[in-house]
Amino acid sequence: MDVDGGWGHVVSLSMEVDKLVPVQGVPLPFRWAALQADPVVHIDGSAAATVLGSGLEDYFSYAHGFAGAENTSYAFVGVPHASKRGSRTTDPLTWHCYRQHVLDPIPFRSSIQFFMEGTGSRFSSPADPLNYEKHRRRRLAGLPTLSHTVLYYFRPGGTPSADSCDRVWLGNTTSELRHRFRLVQSRSPSGGSTFALSDLPRRFIGDTSRNRTFLFSGGRAFTRSDIFRFELSVPSSATVYRLRRTSYSAPLRWNDRAQWTVNGIDQGVWFVPMGSLCDEYSLVDDDRVVLRHHLGQYDSNVVVARFEFRPLSETWNDISYELCPLPD
Repeated sequence: MDVDGGWGHVVSLSMEVDKLVPVQGVPLPFRWAALQADPVVHIDGSAAATVLGSGLEDYFSYAHGFAGAENTSYAFVGVPHASKRGSRTTDPLTWHCYRQHVLDPIPFRSSIQFFMEGTGSRFSSPADPLNYEKHRRRRLAGLPTLSHTVLYYFRPGGTPSADSCDRVWLGNTTSELRHRFRLVQSRSPSGGSTFALSDLPRRFIGDTSRNRTFLFSGGRAFTRSDIFRFELSVPSSATVYRLRRTSYSAPLRWNDRAQWTVNGIDQGVWFVPMGSLCDEYSLVDDDRVVLRHHLGQYDSNVVVARFEFRPLSETWNDISYELCPLPD
């Protein structure tokens, strides 16, 4: 699913996996390639995955390759049709699954890309789509087939233009001065210290389908003893705004947390559970919603947001913060 130029939300996904045959003579993660399909969702142009799942059956609220899931049906998830498992591990398997996003809708305000990504580079390239005739021919021949239907609400709407956003690049003196960046408190000598990565390009976590390399001069590394502030100004043209944090995730350091406020109004804890497994895929885009009535007013056309962050984890490596108005 790949749509842009408007806003809406995903309602449901149904999928039919027919006659799936295991690949023999390969490690277990590659034996059932379709079951290793991780659901990946990019919302509103985010380069990093906004939602990154752990497997096909996990997405449908089952486990262990749909073990014991034959002909089960619940309020919002189910496997209404499946083949019974034979005693041989080489027998083909079939699952028809659905998930209704009623209590957990996936909203988007400008674009959404939703795909299933297989584990391992050999499963990361897009699969060739089948038309109806080819799909029916494969099914009648008893060959493996996969099909899906996504239902979603969509209404055309404008996407925020780049000139309506404001971004502070941390570690860049000119940008910090213009956005009134200030380290309010630091108990460690290296508090808020700047950092620069090597010249090797970095990629965003969970974005192998369209990943772009990213080179930058550096950022700022904070710790739990630090408090810092900055200001962003944007047109007063919306009731909802998006604050996007771009950060560096040190390998094997997960669960970043920070308390944050907007114009003195507490916004809770900013929590980023996803970490990096390697330095190459170590950049993260993460979004939060900022409401219009939390913002101050410069004049009739401009609003100002004064942000304060108090990291609660040992590492909080910032590259930039960007504030954009979103279409109503």
